[in-house]
Amino acid sequence: MSRSDWMPKGHTPRYNLAVRIFKNLIGDIRDRAGLTKTPGGDWYDDVYTPKCTAMCNAYEVWNEFTTRTPIAIDVLNSAEGEYVPLCRKLYTGFLRENPLITDADLDAMGFPKHPSGGHTPSPVAETAPYLIATAAGARIVDIGYGATQASRSKPAGQHGIEVIHEVSDTKPELEQMTRSDFDTRTPLRITFHDSERGKTLWFAGRWENTRGQKGPFGEIQSIVIP
Repeated sequence: MSRSDWMPKGHTPRYNLAVRIFKNLIGDIRDRAGLTKTPGGDWYDDVYTPKCTAMCNAYEVWNEFTTRTPIAIDVLNSAEGEYVPLCRKLYTGFLRENPLITDADLDAMGFPKHPSGGHTPSPVAETAPYLIATAAGARIVDIGYGATQASRSKPAGQHGIEVIHEVSDTKPELEQMTRSDFDTRTPLRITFHDSERGKTLWFAGRWENTRGQKGPFGEIQSIVIP
């Protein structure tokens, strides 16, 4: 399996890969991947797993000759199209650069092994991300982020951002912010209730690396909820 294009082609090979990941990314391996009780773990449970399940269910319908209808084919193609990018993100964001994941772990899950000669552990971010909030519609705020104001890229080794936030009339302390969201592709979109429109949203963000280690929070910023 090529590291440059390791994703298998065809419905059956991709289904088999999804099953291998499901059977092996459990217990100690999942702990070492930083996918338990972390924002990354929430992403794995709430985003990756449902799309994986939908693709596998669609494949099983397609795989039966008696149920392989044109609709079943369309459903599988759509489900696979949504799953494949998440599978790639799982590998590149949580496993490929993770020094706690061994070549044997990767091989068991069907992923490429680490490059020969070892690799450098992902660093913990020393600076906070640049954040900018914009009103994206009624009850919607988008928080764009990047390494700097001029760059929307993530620093080396960082796979996502954690944003803590709170709706409050007065500026809260970091420890008073009770809401938290995690995102891997700018912008982060947050939605609100009608009753919160016109109120002030306070927020701050920090990077998280591929080992689940977090950098420092930046300044607390605010925007009025549209």
